[in-house]
Amino acid sequence: MSADTSGHVKATFSSTFPVGGYAAVRFCRQDRYGGVYGIQGNNCGPQGFYPVYLEPGSKATVEDYGFGVSQDDTVVAAIDLSYSGGQWLPEQFRGSDGKLYDESTYDDNRATCKVGPPPPQGPAAEVHPSTYPVSQTVQVPRYKKVKDYVWVDDWVSVPVEIEEVEGKPAVRLVE
Repeated sequence: MSADTSGHVKATFSSTFPVGGYAAVRFCRQDRYGGVYGIQGNNCGPQGFYPVYLEPGSKATVEDYGFGVSQDDTVVAAIDLSYSGGQWLPEQFRGSDGKLYDESTYDDNRATCKVGPPPPQGPAAEVHPSTYPVSQTVQVPRYKKVKDYVWVDDWVSVPVEIEEVEGKPAVRLVE
């Protein structure tokens, strides 16, 4: 997690749930007196959150820009925790299967970071033939296509044409 006085905060979260789903991410400002406040008009309570989708076992990085913090502040990043009445309250993970999941422990759902100075502005980037852009690792979810045939027990109407026959049926006596 990182935060600076230019108003940029960045935090990385990982999921340990067996299903994908949405988690509530909150960025809060804690002043030197211990007061916790929401950032950009959001509160740290049940309504002020960013919904973030997490695949099973994946990581997600959430960034926010442009909130006012000072050098003495601490930024708090919380996932599935809301702040109310002076304490952090646990929330449930909303699985993509429609179920709500509780975590075994919420102790690792909050991270704090002291606000530092903004990163220095370096000279404009120069392109040299011997330099290469910085590589970046991105997690891409893998999907498997499965074609499965399902038996559907259903009646289907089929048009039938019955020809009309002229004449009488012949009757024979056989010994």
